[in-house]
Amino acid sequence: MCKGISFASAGSGLLDSTGRVLFGEVIPMSVQLEHFSGVVDRMVKLSGQRKTAALLRKSIFFISTGSNDMFEYSASSRADDDDDEAFLGALVDAYKHYIMSLYEMGARKFSVISIPPLGCIPSQRLRRLKQLGTQGCFDPLNDLSLSSYPMLAGMLQQLSDQLPGMAYSLADAYAMVSFVFQNPRTEAWNFTDLEAACCGGGPFGAALACNETAPVCADRDEYLFWDANHPSQAVSAIAAQTIFAGNQTFVNPVNVRELAML
Repeated sequence: MCKGISFASAGSGLLDSTGRVLFGEVIPMSVQLEHFSGVVDRMVKLSGQRKTAALLRKSIFFISTGSNDMFEYSASSRADDDDDEAFLGALVDAYKHYIMSLYEMGARKFSVISIPPLGCIPSQRLRRLKQLGTQGCFDPLNDLSLSSYPMLAGMLQQLSDQLPGMAYSLADAYAMVSFVFQNPRTEAWNFTDLEAACCGGGPFGAALACNETAPVCADRDEYLFWDANHPSQAVSAIAAQTIFAGNQTFVNPVNVRELAML
């Protein structure tokens, strides 16, 4: 019996061009859907159309993408306040197209993760320090992240109204990370460093890459970030629990546990 499969590709994004210059051969969302379509065809051959459709209807399709698209746009010469809305609109349109394609292949339940405050990760704090000479989050990237959420939420609501049987859970990653920034110490966690990477060197642990020679913090559970661009295991565990069982402050219109029961 199928238990689950991942089609994710590091460095990829919603747009086919994302990741190719920085990382070379990545698998964009469009090709990931082609791979999924091939798996569905094989499932039909093995189990039949009816069993395959039943399995897909109750399966949850977990999607977390868009951050790499934002990084590349923000770093490009075309990034401009006047172009931000058009860029975000193109991202959400691509998202909509892919969800509709998955729906047509039999998917009905979607767990979607929005974009976190990307401007606050160590690499972007270092970017601000280099460009402006001041410390803090890189605000233009955070503005993009924050603006994307209502557009994504509106698109998902619209699709759920149009597509019979579609259900979704949208996690507000921006709100989740902001809550940890505002509450670094609770009964459930204790973060002592919200700015620097646990693994890396230089300002914010972002100037030197996290590799076999990089310095590593004494207690990674006290750091919000593992390296220059990625969260630590500790904060990822908090996010997973919130996505699964959190309230509507962070997950709407239902959490993943409720989504599974639909």
